Amino acid sequence: WSRAEWLRNQTLGGVVAKESPVGFSWRSVAGGEYQEKLAGQFNGNFAARELLIRLTCEGWYRAFRQSPLEAGIILGKEDFLFLEAYLREYCFERPPLENLDSLAGNLRSLQDVCDRMGIAFVFLITPSKASVMPEYIPERWLQRYDPRPRAYDQLLPLLEAHGVHFVDGHALSVEARGGAQSPVFPKGGIHWGSYAAWMSANAVVRGLIAQGKTLKPIAIVGSQETDLPEGADDDLLKLMNLTTPWRYPFSLNDMGSAEP
Repeated sequence: WSRAEWLRNQTLGGVVAKESPVGFSWRSVAGGEYQEKLAGQFNGNFAARELLIRLTCEGWYRAFRQSPLEAGIILGKEDFLFLEAYLREYCFERPPLENLDSLAGNLRSLQDVCDRMGIAFVFLITPSKASVMPEYIPERWLQRYDPRPRAYDQLLPLLEAHGVHFVDGHALSVEARGGAQSPVFPKGGIHWGSYAAWMSANAVVRGLIAQGKTLKPIAIVGSQETDLPEGADDDLLKLMNLTTPWRYPFSLNDMGSAEP
């Protein structure tokens, strides 16, 4: 049977803390600790446990359009998956301007130290799925969106004012949407895809070259479009532990030097 590994509990996504063993003794039996540990070991290892979990998760997903696991996974429009923490940052978190100005000042101080030591410095602003693809955020979150400027919008002018060398990975990822053949953030993953990451990586390389470092730009030497996600392209989907696989488009890009 192709799914016999479910009987052996080998492919569930997530992390389970390993319980410390409890030796058999009159004290552990009398206090109930031995029985409790033994029951926990059975509950975590009986045959077909994974199958039952996957069937439960699939049923919950089909019935309620959400993940039943306590992993902070939010189901967005067209089944795009988000982490709750990133939605909270995008929709609600608005740090004080003075905190951001202090951050920019500290980055400039670090940059100056690096410069004195002959170390090139580039600060990379990485994107989040919520900020690059907000049209897939659930409506119940967008309805409570705080219209005040986000930290990202306030930080950019502060970095420029302090003279910090930086690369705006958010803006580049938004730009990448126009040239990418598949979504720059895969439907079932939380991390940006290789195409958007390639654009930001090359921008960092150019920033380091401008500071006198001998580097070569990165090129996409091979590309393949597929609808069978793997690796980081379905990391959130794996945590949902469903029974049926999802198929959605994403790119497999091989990177290499842009020069011989």
